[in-house]
Amino acid sequence: YDAKRVIKVFKKNVDLAKKEQKVKFFISIKSQLPQNVIGPEEIVTVNGSFVGYAMRKLVNSEDLHMLTKTKYLTAARLSNQDVLQIITDLGLHLGKLHSTGVIVGDVSDFNFQMNGKSDYFIDVDSWGIEGKFQPDAYTELFTCPDSYMANGSINFSKENENYNFAVLAFNMLTRIHPFGGTYLPDKNLSTLERMKRKISIVGRYKGDIKIPKIIGSWKWISPQLEKDFIEIF
Repeated sequence: YDAKRVIKVFKKNVDLAKKEQKVKFFISIKSQLPQNVIGPEEIVTVNGSFVGYAMRKLVNSEDLHMLTKTKYLTAARLSNQDVLQIITDLGLHLGKLHSTGVIVGDVSDFNFQMNGKSDYFIDVDSWGIEGKFQPDAYTELFTCPDSYMANGSINFSKENENYNFAVLAFNMLTRIHPFGGTYLPDKNLSTLERMKRKISIVGRYKGDIKIPKIIGSWKWISPQLEKDFIEIF
């Protein structure tokens, strides 16, 4: 829209009435959200009808996914410790959002942005609020297996979302998904099925999993943090 703002316009197949209600709510609690939340600031209408919202413009930002790219880390001069700091800050900010009743829903490497060592939350209109709104999106490879209900719906909760964040954190710190690699006893077993069965690349099954040679060592991670990951996965 201008040098400091962009406008998000929803597609016609979106439930605009529901989106408008949610966007207005997030505008009303804007002052309660961390400064690194790039959320709705003003309703946008066309001929009096809601079409989207205006928000701050991020300049020179990248998807969090770039932390898994060695060339990017080298060019940006980001060390393992820098990545750990970015992920730690993201976790702390996620905790603050949880304390306000927010459930992000889609905790994944393409749903957060960073600029240097600063993290940013985006796609706020897809978030949920406990007891008020359900999140509108999720990414299977970052979703806790306990989230899937028998009726096909998703159980969004802070507890399950903490698991999702652990998957994200491990992926960013080691540059491989915690259920990545090749499970040698059954090479056709999907990542989602391995998540359900807790066959991760850490813990008791690690000897049965072949890790690509391009993945470096994660021995720099503290023993306590690795132990925590093992307990989670």
